[in-house]
Amino acid sequence: MKDEFCQALYKDLGRCEFFTWLGELKGVIDYCDHFLGNIDTFAQDVYFDPPLLLAPNTNFIRYEPLGVALIYGSWNYPYYVTLKPLA
Repeated sequence: MKDEFCQALYKDLGRCEFFTWLGELKGVIDYCDHFLGNIDTFAQDVYFDPPLLLAPNTNFIRYEPLGVALIYGSWNYPYYVTLKPLA
């Protein structure tokens, strides 16, 4: 949807296609590619040594999504500021 995004920013802000691609869309796409490439690493449990008092236990941290997030956008870089935290 690169063309639709570029056309919308041209109509709203008068920004040319090159600056829209370079300043906003390319960064968001690279950010998403990074997260998709490392999702297994980010989602795995983090094990750590238990305290001496609880020595026979296995302790780990499991990251799970917990609810809803609010993302505020800005008018000057609308795609970069709103889509990057969404990733």
